[in-house]
Amino acid sequence: MFRKLLLLISSLLIVIPIYAQAPDLSKMDIVEKSVPDGPVAIVLGTPISREEFLMRYRLELLEYIAGTGQKDIKDEERVRMAIRCVTNLAQREILYQEALKRKITTTADEVQKAIDEQIKEIQDESRNAGKTPPTLEEILKAKGETMETFRERNRKNLILKKMKQALANEYKITVTDSEAKKFYDDNTDLFMKPSRIHLQQIFRQPKPNAKSADESAWQEAQKEVEKALARIKAGENFEAVARSVSEAPDRQKGGDMGWVPTEALPSFLKQVLPSMKPGDLSPVLKSPLGWHLFKLLESEAEEKITYEQVKEKIKSILTEQKIDEKIFEFCRPYLNNAEKVKIFLAFDPILEKLSREDKTPSQPPKKTTAPKKK
Repeated sequence: MFRKLLLLISSLLIVIPIYAQAPDLSKMDIVEKSVPDGPVAIVLGTPISREEFLMRYRLELLEYIAGTGQKDIKDEERVRMAIRCVTNLAQREILYQEALKRKITTTADEVQKAIDEQIKEIQDESRNAGKTPPTLEEILKAKGETMETFRERNRKNLILKKMKQALANEYKITVTDSEAKKFYDDNTDLFMKPSRIHLQQIFRQPKPNAKSADESAWQEAQKEVEKALARIKAGENFEAVARSVSEAPDRQKGGDMGWVPTEALPSFLKQVLPSMKPGDLSPVLKSPLGWHLFKLLESEAEEKITYEQVKEKIKSILTEQKIDEKIFEFCRPYLNNAEKVKIFLAFDPILEKLSREDKTPSQPPKKTTAPKKK
């Protein structure tokens, strides 16, 4: 829950374009190697497919990376994520079937509205990342879905949302102002807005690439950026020069990188930043990728987010936590019944093996032999 809140607070400051920057997470993944070809579970007679599980699991990994900044996720944490994912999918199916019993439905207009909102969110994230917004067809391809499966998933999600709200009403779930304020006071570190800067850049890489280029190629790339600097100092517009010279993805935006957290800046830029003020140009800087020129547009110091700014969002998250606890209580009798919920993912042996490996010394002591008796 804390990670969810951290992600939520971060979203007040920076848009994280998950769709646009999704890394390849399938290589050598201990979980994906353990997933059977058939269903991963059968819940009240309904199978949960391998594809549905993997979609949920990969999204969980992306959210973990976005929330923690850690790309190297330990195998044990991956397995625990997988256990949470299959449990959540089983709970969803239990709730969905309960919703059908209660005759909870949704309209075609509600489903279309949810679809339109998702598409707009994905396209806005791409725009904020300086990329061309994907079409509906590209979005469906990236998700591995057809329009029919996408529509059905949204229909089911809306019914589940109504079912969750029905349970919240039945249990009279609320979060008081004092509960929200207590959480805010107990977790002050979550509510610091980090320092950040608004940058433009011009970038050139040596040919054919930084790894293979020789010294002359590095020198040529440096000269191109130095010429760009001279043009700007002579009075040309930074944006126009960036569009004509830069090789960075933000070239078409005039080199505008948007707001960047100071902590996320590379060390070669951090070294010159203290001497810069808004409007200043950096020296031509070398990185492992090539040569850079930056212009500082704006800067913001670290500041504390006030309680009033996040009060409603905290209450929303805490309410969701309470609802999740009630949902688990509602689903537990089904989850504990092996006839009603059959899970075909055997992760316990993997966790035991990983636990044993963690306890094994990296260099086992050498064996010694007792001296022979004479």
